[in-house]
Amino acid sequence: MRKGILFFLLWQFTTAFAFAEEPDTLITLQEVSVTARRQLDFGAGHTTHTLDSVALQRNSDQDLGFLLSRHGGLFIKSYGPGILASPALRGGQAGQTAMIWNGFNLQSPMNGQMELSLLPALFADEVQVQYGGGSALWGSGAMGGAIFINNHPSREPGFSGTLALTTGSIGDFGQQLKLSYARPRFSTTLRSFHRNARNEYRYANPNLAGSPVETQELASIEQAGILHDTWFQLGNNHRFDFKWWWQDSDRNIPPSLDMDYYESRQKDKSLRLSGQYQFSLPEILIMIRGARFEDQLNFSDNLEYDGDSQSIVNTGEAEARWNPLKGLIFNGGVNVRKSTANALEYEEEQGRNSLAIFASAKWEAKEDQLELVMSGRQEFVREREIPFAPSLGIAWKPIQNWTLKGNAGYSYLLPSMNDLYWSPGGNPDLKPEQGWSGEIRLERLKQRNTSAKVFSVFEHLSLGAYQRRIRNWIIWLPVDDTWIWMPQNRLEVRSYGLESRWAGYGKLGQGMLEWNLRYDLTIAENSKGMDADDPSLGKQLTYVPKHRGGINLSFSIKNLSIFYNHEMGGKRYTSSDNSQWLPSYHTGDIGLSWKPRIFNQQMGLNLTVENLWNTRYQIIDNRPMPLRYVRAGMYFRFSQKQKA
Repeated sequence: MRKGILFFLLWQFTTAFAFAEEPDTLITLQEVSVTARRQLDFGAGHTTHTLDSVALQRNSDQDLGFLLSRHGGLFIKSYGPGILASPALRGGQAGQTAMIWNGFNLQSPMNGQMELSLLPALFADEVQVQYGGGSALWGSGAMGGAIFINNHPSREPGFSGTLALTTGSIGDFGQQLKLSYARPRFSTTLRSFHRNARNEYRYANPNLAGSPVETQELASIEQAGILHDTWFQLGNNHRFDFKWWWQDSDRNIPPSLDMDYYESRQKDKSLRLSGQYQFSLPEILIMIRGARFEDQLNFSDNLEYDGDSQSIVNTGEAEARWNPLKGLIFNGGVNVRKSTANALEYEEEQGRNSLAIFASAKWEAKEDQLELVMSGRQEFVREREIPFAPSLGIAWKPIQNWTLKGNAGYSYLLPSMNDLYWSPGGNPDLKPEQGWSGEIRLERLKQRNTSAKVFSVFEHLSLGAYQRRIRNWIIWLPVDDTWIWMPQNRLEVRSYGLESRWAGYGKLGQGMLEWNLRYDLTIAENSKGMDADDPSLGKQLTYVPKHRGGINLSFSIKNLSIFYNHEMGGKRYTSSDNSQWLPSYHTGDIGLSWKPRIFNQQMGLNLTVENLWNTRYQIIDNRPMPLRYVRAGMYFRFSQKQKA
């Protein structure tokens, strides 16, 4: 039935445009993501990294966890291909990283997270990572940073589409389809994917003598999804957009190596709807948006456990932007959010209603030379005291191509409903995690000149330092040495570190060489013990590597590209007293991409060898990662020929 519905929707979309008249002009909707403007206009002082669009297209068959680990410089706590993956920015937990889809937070009200393996890269036109506390702009959860997933109107007038097929040596087969149609004041895009993967990858088992190589047989996946967005404009002042996102996932979760035979299965279903209206005047911009997210999860295992959970989140937001003078912008708005959740482990259905008021002011003292931004947010939830979240950011360009930026702000994270209401163990008296963070950074960014025969060693150079201190850190602990665990506000965590990026390019004959290097030093320590003899006091948090680095290399000549990605993951402690750890590791991927033109249309062939060096490693204890395997794919892109 699911495949029938998918085919019907695709057929309807295709036939609708097969008989559409050709556009009479090449003018399309203005290329701008309205819901991301708060991030762009009022994110001065923050470090923001935009993923390369080529990497996004090349890995459209993968999830965001895979993409961000190789091209975003993020440490992803991964259990294996397509299984479970969560981000960890600046030593934080997964719930301390906000996931923003076109202005709406995707984090689950139940566990406070959004799993990256459930976010297909195909469904993103742009992926950005913003580092540092951002609760003043985005509310609860944006303590370590935020990941933005943005969609844009089609850039190409007329009808266009892309059909892609992918496969892998671990038993992975997927199909992706993207169809777009654009008129002068109208744009609509439909994306769909289906993935069926046995995930029978080889791994080394260090728990057995000699670390023999075994084959994973309990990690199969089947996923399907559709994302449809429509944008249209009425006159010069009115603009609308609507989006809906349906997705279904059925996964086997493999057991850890320290368990006897154990088989579990997780089914995730979601439906996300959003809409926005924008009204513009010469000095005022008004935006009204709303969304409804429905999520269902079923978890079952061979121990006769079978549990369902559901959550519904309704969000409404009104925002106004006023530009009275050149270089001066004021922004303010109100956000209303209603969440309900139910699970087998809840005694009854639980809910949370919140109201947030936010405001920002931006002053450009000198055009493109000095920016100052002040923001603040106050959220209200019944029977909970939530701190006011202010922030201050500055970006100064003392000389051409160089920018000195910094920011400081207060952020918070509300306890999840599982933290509050899980039975047994939920703690309704939990306080929000909260604390200050700040950073300073020096960047050099030079405009690329690809027409000249140049070699730009320092196209982009970035070096920054940050610090944050979080109180009321929530941790689950056993109660009086019983089997029952309960979350408590017991930790105070101090995080600080260095982040560096270096990118450049150079012409070699008829080809182009590009590189991107990164290195991060992260210290995340528990600065408040449970008691006087707490062995975790002053120790690095578990699963937070102190050292991480990577390099992305590519060489392109005409329609051919060769690329290599290398990742270095440092030692990760698996015990709070740092007495046990996983060793550091190096992995590399190498690939080839060829883009010939056939019948005046674009075609692409990709071949990638993952884990080229056959590294034996684990990111999470007793969850081995795959040894060397191969991915291959092809796509065909077609577009309607425009009239002269």
